Amino acid sequence: MHLISRYEEELRRGRSEADALTKAMAFTGQGIFTGAFTTAGAFLAMSFTNFKGIQEMGIICGGGLLICLVPMLTLLPVLLLRGRQTCWTRSSVPNSTAVPGSSNSGCAARASCWAVQWSCAVWR
Repeated sequence: MHLISRYEEELRRGRSEADALTKAMAFTGQGIFTGAFTTAGAFLAMSFTNFKGIQEMGIICGGGLLICLVPMLTLLPVLLLRGRQTCWTRSSVPNSTAVPGSSNSGCAARASCWAVQWSCAVWR
């Protein structure tokens, strides 16, 4: 979430896609990495208890966080760059998804565009 938000913020500032992704990874990547490791460490600390259920939950959750960190730092940037190649422009987004009185006409459609492209990229 933070990486995507920062990436799109950099794009709105007029940076190229590669530059925006580099800047987003540099500034949010450290926080994401640190947050994942500290949270995983807290879960893994649960593995030192004598209660088997809590012990297993700590190992599963802590290990799962670390496993999820790898594709988040490697696969997500690739999907972001690939997804921007054919995303809808503002003029091609149907206005039926706009919230009346909102300046973000078609915001939901653009978000679903990214989601569709992401799922297509995963299943290719």
